[in-house]
Amino acid sequence: MADQQKLYDTSMIEMIGRNNPSFLNEMIVMFVTLVAKDLDTLVQAAGENKWAEVGQLAHKIKSATGNMGVTSVSPYINALELGTGDRVENFNNLNQGLLAVLDQIKADYPQLF
Repeated sequence: MADQQKLYDTSMIEMIGRNNPSFLNEMIVMFVTLVAKDLDTLVQAAGENKWAEVGQLAHKIKSATGNMGVTSVSPYINALELGTGDRVENFNNLNQGLLAVLDQIKADYPQLF
């Protein structure tokens, strides 16, 4: 994995938890669990063309991704929140981006999953 770019950064959580490994592990599990659940709901809302709900869910995901240092999906979250740009394209990019982050975290911390 050395040549693959990290899609997340745990430094903020490490700082908040004062480099406590069990705190970091707990926050990682919580992030994956909550984002996966919210992403499932977001996928369903997008499939039903409930774009206002998609925007609300994107907003909810925004703080979690910010805390976990996931910056690659920020433009799509912001666009979905504000209802700007191509909704379907932004949704697809957000969905793919978050799935990649979740997969990478699970691969990096297999003992937690």
